[in-house]
Amino acid sequence: MPRLPTLSVEEARIVRENLGTYTENMGGTLPNSVLTLARKPNILKAVTNLWYETIIAPGSVPRDLK
Repeated sequence: MPRLPTLSVEEARIVRENLGTYTENMGGTLPNSVLTLARKPNILKAVTNLWYETIIAPGSVPRDLK
């Protein structure tokens, strides 16, 4: 049983719209970790920026290894 209640359909839609590029790269779906972090928008923004910079953004490591 989850400790936090799940986001409503409307809350999840708003999160999906706000994450734009991130959700496009995830096939339009949101992992449960994102839905949990969405309860604290500042933390979600920081974590998704970290994920974007390390996984999605171009860099010196080939995308296949990320």
